[in-house]
Amino acid sequence: ARGGKRIGPIPTGESVQVTGQTTDGQWFLVRMSDGREGYVRQTLLNRAAAAIAEGPGTVFQDCEDCPEMVVLAAGEFIMGSPQVEVGREADEGPVHRRVLRAEFALGRYEVTVGQFREFVEASAYVPIGGCSYFKGGWKRDDTRDWENPGFQQGDNNPVGCVSMEDAQVFVRWLSRKTGKKYYLPSEAEWEFAARAGTTTPAHWGAST
Repeated sequence: ARGGKRIGPIPTGESVQVTGQTTDGQWFLVRMSDGREGYVRQTLLNRAAAAIAEGPGTVFQDCEDCPEMVVLAAGEFIMGSPQVEVGREADEGPVHRRVLRAEFALGRYEVTVGQFREFVEASAYVPIGGCSYFKGGWKRDDTRDWENPGFQQGDNNPVGCVSMEDAQVFVRWLSRKTGKKYYLPSEAEWEFAARAGTTTPAHWGAST
């Protein structure tokens, strides 16, 4: 890093973008999520990459524009809601113990409008369109789609009006793009992550 600025300690879970490399291959130029740039030793990046496979809580991206993923440890939890829980729906039971025997990675945030647009443009896929919305009851509107969900959206907002088939095509496209296996989480994987070790109606407690 002759004449270059070194990056100080990188916080755990920080996502960095590699933008260059010294001729001897010992240092990488990286850009932090806050825009700072500097050099990091190649050995440090190797250790960070290795942590993805063994470090629950690690945040990573398989490509610059890919969704940020979080590694979750294997574990067990009580799935479902008890019948006495306020606001419980009929399909939220029975309460039972579930075991997830292998760690997995889940999207840190919802897929954004911008990420979905990149997929549509790159794949030439035509989303199904139409969606249901709640207004005194569930209603179907076939004039709505992910670009016009019925309310204003920016590229960084979660994408809406996306069907199950659209989502399946999106994760298959991500798999081809990255060479990694992407799939929609199972109900158990999603609830395990959303509960975050809690048994209350919401992960922050019983209040809504």
